[in-house]
Amino acid sequence: MIDQLGAVGRYPLLKFYADWTVHSTKDRISREISAILEPMYAAAVANIADPGLEPNNVGCFHSFAHMRDLRAELQAFLGWQNVGPSPTNEGATWLAFVRQLVRVLESQPIIDPCENVRLFSFEPADDGHTTARLAFRDAVGGRRDYAYTNAY
Repeated sequence: MIDQLGAVGRYPLLKFYADWTVHSTKDRISREISAILEPMYAAAVANIADPGLEPNNVGCFHSFAHMRDLRAELQAFLGWQNVGPSPTNEGATWLAFVRQLVRVLESQPIIDPCENVRLFSFEPADDGHTTARLAFRDAVGGRRDYAYTNAY
């Protein structure tokens, strides 16, 4: 629908997620996903160097796992289409949407999303949790990857 409305440039993250849900492997990368994953890479590197970092230092993982930027863009899109924002309101409905979307995206990796990351994926986790994994191009602190698990 975003394509038909000529709104891809206006809602690039929404377009990215729409594409990601229908492709089992995502290898056509947008600037938007690179802009999201570069800070996640930097946060992973910092956390590997100092495992005692406060959770705010890996807040970009939390924001991505809870799809905060997607939520804001979806709210704007629904407003543009004169649809009330209730599906995107904070609370049980939004969390149910995020849980379902993460389940769809699990094991559908993003290949080469940015310069230092070979692969990004959501991985299966216990109900109410999500695990995001970055696989590095080059080892960082002796590690080839970094996993972030968060609860809803």
